[in-house]
Amino acid sequence: MYILINKKRNKTYVGITNNLARRLKEHNEGKSLYTSRFGPWNVIYVEYFKKRSEARSREKYFKSAAGRRKMKKNIVGPASRRRATRVEAGGRSSAWLERRPVTAMAGSEKILEKS
Repeated sequence: MYILINKKRNKTYVGITNNLARRLKEHNEGKSLYTSRFGPWNVIYVEYFKKRSEARSREKYFKSAAGRRKMKKNIVGPASRRRATRVEAGGRSSAWLERRPVTAMAGSEKILEKS
């Protein structure tokens, strides 16, 4: 699960993928209807899950009203003062566990591991 931001237009986008580098490239090349209108995009937050269903649940949460409020308070607001954050969920759907800077995103990086 990942969150993108366009700071100039104050827009965010929440999605899931198994290859973040490829998906970010697609967003910035205009291959997604919503994100093509508001690019360029930068990754500000990433959570890793073992199951796609867990990632989808978390994505749906961040797209809800409560999730958007939490995202604006804890992720988007502080994003202007820090680098992107990665959270290792460790199989739990509640993933505000461990925050570390996101390092270089290799094209083969997998966010969802098929189990």
